[in-house]
Amino acid sequence: MSLTEDSWSEVIYFLGTSFDDYHNIFQYDWDFSDLYYHLLEEEGMFNGHKVWMWGATEPQYIDEHLVYIPTVFVAVCKSSPFEDIILTSVQAEEESILPLKKLKMRWSILEDRKGLYSLNCTQRIPALKRLSEVDKLRWEYALPYQVYAHNFEFKPQDSFQCSYEIDENTHSFNHFVGDEEISEEELYDIAKDTLKEAKVEVNEENMEIILEAINKGTVAHNERNQSNYEAQVEYFTNQGEKRRSDLEDMYVVKFYPTLEKPEEEEEFYPEIEEFKNSFVNRFHGHCDMIFDPNAVEEDSDEE
Repeated sequence: MSLTEDSWSEVIYFLGTSFDDYHNIFQYDWDFSDLYYHLLEEEGMFNGHKVWMWGATEPQYIDEHLVYIPTVFVAVCKSSPFEDIILTSVQAEEESILPLKKLKMRWSILEDRKGLYSLNCTQRIPALKRLSEVDKLRWEYALPYQVYAHNFEFKPQDSFQCSYEIDENTHSFNHFVGDEEISEEELYDIAKDTLKEAKVEVNEENMEIILEAINKGTVAHNERNQSNYEAQVEYFTNQGEKRRSDLEDMYVVKFYPTLEKPEEEEEFYPEIEEFKNSFVNRFHGHCDMIFDPNAVEEDSDEE
């Protein structure tokens, strides 16, 4: 495999993007020439370093168009930034940790220069027809399982699923958890809105059913968070001393693409500047740097 300014779509795998939506990444002529320059040119920031790259998508509604914004992460690290992925979803009772090969993923060395690796996935889309709908979702819910000593803290999912039964009908809804404790009045409003959305009669008895479902879901949610935290500590502890050291020294840069404005003004052009962020995922946290081509241009002008 070889990286060119135009081959990023073939070389980089965009982890966590469903195969049904994967083609939407390429509906615009995204330009990753800045990434190419810094990976392969002598003046690039990664010259002389061992680097690993993988992609992700950040779907956003922009002017009523759903745009799958591609992002690429480049990790400077002496060993791979992750060898396992974790399957996460609101519906799942537990999160599953799997080695990359279980989902036909692997780190491949690129021919362009020594010490340049890219995450690939060899899963053939036609073969997905033989899988159940649940199994197909594994690629969509996959996140890099990146655990480091400095990020051992509770990083709970921001929602969990609640189920309840009224008039022999089972309903479910997602309950979102914020940083601040929800007041009793707010809980009653949530219960009322939940019943209205399900087109169920709003009365005291049904309100109590919803509140009980939230209470049970909260207890299970907290227990799951504690279990996940303990699993992270155990996972990191079981890594070798050298690998733990490599991961602690890792430096991650996040790249967004550029996009040339169309000549025809009426043609849709997604402005992505306001959506740029340093987030990697809830296990890694934030990257060390977002590459900003505009800042580079400004520095050059000053010189």
